[in-house]
Amino acid sequence: MNVPKLRFKEFNDEWQSCKIGDFCKILMCKRIFANETSIDYEIPFYKIGTIGGVPDTYISRQLFEEYKSKYNYPKKEELLITCSGTVGKCIIFDGHDSYYQDSNIVWLDNPTLKVNNIFLYYLLSEVNWSKLNSTTIVRIYGDNLRQLEVNFPTKNEQIKISKTLQLLDKKIELQTKKIEALKLFKLGLRNELFREPQNIKIKLRNLVKCESSTITLKDIENDFGLYPIYGATGLIKNISKYNFENKYIAIIKDGAGVGRTILCNGKSSILATMNALIPKNEYPINYICEHINRIKFEKYIVGSGIPHIYFKDYGNEELSIHSLEEAYKIDLVFKNLDKKIELLYNKLNKLSELKKGLMQSMFV
Repeated sequence: MNVPKLRFKEFNDEWQSCKIGDFCKILMCKRIFANETSIDYEIPFYKIGTIGGVPDTYISRQLFEEYKSKYNYPKKEELLITCSGTVGKCIIFDGHDSYYQDSNIVWLDNPTLKVNNIFLYYLLSEVNWSKLNSTTIVRIYGDNLRQLEVNFPTKNEQIKISKTLQLLDKKIELQTKKIEALKLFKLGLRNELFREPQNIKIKLRNLVKCESSTITLKDIENDFGLYPIYGATGLIKNISKYNFENKYIAIIKDGAGVGRTILCNGKSSILATMNALIPKNEYPINYICEHINRIKFEKYIVGSGIPHIYFKDYGNEELSIHSLEEAYKIDLVFKNLDKKIELLYNKLNKLSELKKGLMQSMFV
């Protein structure tokens, strides 16, 4: 039968199949020209780069009301989809006054509600849009959407699946907000604790030594084991050997995000795009890391293409540090905050994995 692997016990009907175009129209807003936008107008104008986030362009209230009354405009809870750039990003229209970039953002006009809009949102979130066509730059065309075949159950089952996933999304959202709030608190605390200049002045190179890595992603492609290796985005995988015995600070030395740090436990490695900063004296590593995170690395960037920073330059940064006794107290505070943040991230990852498993099992 055409049914999912996992479903609520009260449902046993076979799921139906049809094409999106059988029950939806693909619509878009009236074109807005650059000279009709401004950062000073009243109504947010979303493009593919800002939809779902913060707008950087606006149109006038007068133009909005005119176009909304004369041309197509989405209804509340209808599904908006990006068709270029980051293709297939789905947003449920919240009904707030806003306007959208024509052709690059479309919506599914769904008058029959044969497939519930919220269910449709989760359904299309699972589509592999990169398989729609063979062109180098993937774009979703109207026909791609109209011909897309979907499977769906009865309305009651659609509603129950949607509510379950919405509840999970709410938990994920709340967990994310907790993390962001704690990170913001940590930032404020760091600024406050390091606000007053201290009597002890020391160059970074006298606090840490810098060691490099030659490992590339290609080198570890077929390497598996027990020891973590880190890149610019964090943990990549576990491999069979390690380069650094003790805890250290990994810092991105080239590419996007230069100067960003990761505290790494011992018996681990880093990619060649990073350096390892290893404490040289008794000052605790969390305390040193917080000082490094305050450095304005922009002044040390070299290279007209890919940005680079070199320890020979930023190692001369003079730091104003606390006494060793105070440093250990501050270190303990940040260590405890980092543990709390890590626990919140672990819970967030479990919720995300749960959602991923449900999405794979509750749909056909």
